[in-house]
Amino acid sequence: MKALILASGVGSRLPEWTAKTSKVLVPVNGIPLLDRMLTQLHQAGIHDVIITTGSFAEQVESFVASHPLGSSMNVRFVFNPEFASTNYIVSMDYARAFLLDDDILSFHGDLIFDDVLLQRILATQTSSVLISEKTITDSKDFIADIAHDRVRKIGVRIEGENLHACMPLYHIKCDDMRIWMEKIAQFVQRGERMCYAENALNDVLLEIALKPVFYGQEFVMEVDTPEDLLLASRYA
Repeated sequence: MKALILASGVGSRLPEWTAKTSKVLVPVNGIPLLDRMLTQLHQAGIHDVIITTGSFAEQVESFVASHPLGSSMNVRFVFNPEFASTNYIVSMDYARAFLLDDDILSFHGDLIFDDVLLQRILATQTSSVLISEKTITDSKDFIADIAHDRVRKIGVRIEGENLHACMPLYHIKCDDMRIWMEKIAQFVQRGERMCYAENALNDVLLEIALKPVFYGQEFVMEVDTPEDLLLASRYA
C-alpha cells in the first residue's frame, strides 16, 4: 500500500497563509495539515508516500526532512512545474511511475479526517471512496451518484437519483489504479489539464467497481477557506 497526497494546489482561497507557505503546511490548532497526515499514515502502517508539490515545494520537502517520522517513511516528492495553470489531474500524471505497482490510498492535501475513517476505508477489499450517509441535492464540493452499492459518477455539478456528498479519500486497488491512470494520461495528452481527475475516473467506472464507504457523525472536511479553517479548529 502506498499513499498519494495531492498537495500541488495554490490554495488561493487562503491567501493569508498560502501567500507564504504551501497549503499542506497550514496549521489547524497549531498542527500543520501534513504533520497530521504523516502521523495518521505511520499509525496505519503506511510508510511509502508520494506527495505531489507545486508552490513552496522546497518548504514541503524541508518539513518532511525535519519531521520526527521523516526518517522512518519512504517519502517521494513529485513536483508539478505547471501547478499554477493546471489541476491535480496533471500532478497525478507526473506521479504516474509511482502509482502503478501497488494499491493506493489517495487524498487531497487539505483533507482532515478521523482515524476511524482511515481504518474503515483501508479495510475494504475493493476500490472505494468516502461517501456521506445523507443524500443531498447540491454542494460546493464533490457529489457522488450511488446505485446498487456502486459509485456511478463523481463531480461538483452532477445530476442523479441518489446523490451524496463525497470526500476525496480513495482506496484504489492496483489493477483499478492502472486503468484510472491510463485514462488520466489520455485526458492530459489531449489537453484536458484543468479538469478534475474524477472526470477521467467517471469514464472508467464501468470497468472499476468503486464502492462507497459511508460516514455519518465522524469528522471529515476539506479546508479551503478561512471559514473552513475556523470550523476545523473546533473539531480537529
